[in-house]
Amino acid sequence: MKTKILMVDDEPEIINAYRRLFFSFKNVWEINFATSGAEAIEFLKNNEVDVVVSDMRMPGMNGDELLRIIQSDFPGTLRIILSGYQDEISIIRSLSSAHQFLIKPCEPDKLKVTIENAYALRDLIENKQFIEFANGLDELPVLPQIYIKLEREFSKEDISLRRVADIIEEDPVISAKILQVVNSGFFGIPRRIADLMEALNYLGTNLVKAIILYVETFSVKNYPEAESVEIRKIGKHSMKTAEIGRVLCKLKKLDKKSSDNIIISCILHDIGRLLMIRKKNYLNDVLEKMASDNISMIDAENKLYGFTHTSAGAYLLGIWGLPKEIIEAVGFHHNPSAINCEADCVTGVVHFANAFANYSKSIFNFKEFDLDLEYTQKFISEDEILKLWKNVLYSLDNK
Repeated sequence: MKTKILMVDDEPEIINAYRRLFFSFKNVWEINFATSGAEAIEFLKNNEVDVVVSDMRMPGMNGDELLRIIQSDFPGTLRIILSGYQDEISIIRSLSSAHQFLIKPCEPDKLKVTIENAYALRDLIENKQFIEFANGLDELPVLPQIYIKLEREFSKEDISLRRVADIIEEDPVISAKILQVVNSGFFGIPRRIADLMEALNYLGTNLVKAIILYVETFSVKNYPEAESVEIRKIGKHSMKTAEIGRVLCKLKKLDKKSSDNIIISCILHDIGRLLMIRKKNYLNDVLEKMASDNISMIDAENKLYGFTHTSAGAYLLGIWGLPKEIIEAVGFHHNPSAINCEADCVTGVVHFANAFANYSKSIFNFKEFDLDLEYTQKFISEDEILKLWKNVLYSLDNK
């Protein structure tokens, strides 16, 4: 099924540029164009649309006003806004009308990637109950402003570590967290690192971005106390999973790119639960269902809502524009057999890291690990899993 996209801009030359840009996608995308907010609304009334990409500054009805109407009347539609003004981006980030914000002039590939990633796992989340729940929320978590600034810096040909450090130092909380993580034993560094530049040099760009996402995502500000407690638990579990993921990468001798993607995926693997928490009585209802039916959290969520936190997490990361490999790992970290996942693929390693993090007993009992047997039995024996688990415990105890 083709993804249906509506692009809205009042400038004819921009519309013509879009036509040329997306012509090669005609087999997978059905693209229509509107030159005003009113024309876009009229089109939406008579046609099914998956994604609306709108300019911010338009006469009559601006982009924010248009997307607010779409949010209210067409909640199943993904909303992306474009602006040529950085100050506007800062302002509209505090609003709830758009899922993604891009700066004009936007590189064609950036817009393509944003849309492609937002729908990379369409089959996983093509559930009207979930789509309407997520898009109907007053506000979805958005990428932190500092993350966007770093992405812009990292995209330059002449990346400056000094400029990166200056950007991070604008936020003392994140600066402190980066130093805390690099010195926590997580990486096994034999001496203390007190300088942010040195920490950045050691961690690399991907892990720095992952730490920023962690700090901002699991912030408990503006949450009620009960939800704050749960968010802290999820954050703690996510870091434990990431620590185990790092050990697994080392044991399996994986390359840096795969290792970075695995650690980032481990940190974000339960991010969907932050959306699920917004459902009324979610925590109590899920715990009661797990106890009464003796089933897992995933099965309880499916029975109660028809979708799960893994779908929610994959959907959110797609909107954020994260790489497909990370989106897949978050979406299928409980069931890697659902995709074409090889032995040491990102999703598979995150699956083991999560299972090991959830296992609290000191004696190995294979049946009590939350493992996808269809996947594990294809690549690894029970004895090999025991050996891997023991090696992880040894590495954690002797870091």
